[in-house]
Amino acid sequence: MIDSTAGIDRAAYPFESKWMPLRAGRMHYVDEGSGDAVLLVHGTPTWSFEWRHVIRALARSLEAYPAGSFAISPEARDAVLSMGSAVFSAAFRLAMPVVALLLLVDLTFALFGRLHAQLQLLSLAFPAKMMATIAVLALLSQAFPRAYEGIAAKGVSALMRLAGD
Repeated sequence: MIDSTAGIDRAAYPFESKWMPLRAGRMHYVDEGSGDAVLLVHGTPTWSFEWRHVIRALARSLEAYPAGSFAISPEARDAVLSMGSAVFSAAFRLAMPVVALLLLVDLTFALFGRLHAQLQLLSLAFPAKMMATIAVLALLSQAFPRAYEGIAAKGVSALMRLAGD
């Protein structure tokens, strides 16, 4: 039998090759760590070498926290909720000026349509809204880096708390 892992750098792929006999031949697999099995299936024409980093991470993490034993701490839960609310709040603050502008443009065209029934405002509405939106986004683009920097700082802080650092 040919070993498909022969010639592979064992520092990059330190796993022992195992083979399961099947009616149609045999199947290669890797069994790392302990506890419940996690099945990772690669596509064709790839092989398990692509999963080497995932295999290492799962073997270590599932040995430290077996399946079903991990419980998130109240501090970690609060950190995740804080990060999620900060992202939602920032997205809301960044989107509201554009939404308000679009609403005002629609209201303005509706009023003009009522005043002058002969005006074909429908053909003007879309280009006007697009131009106004682009102008507002250009003006707000100055505020985006500061807003994203604040969100990123909160996100990194929450992730560091989750990691225990």
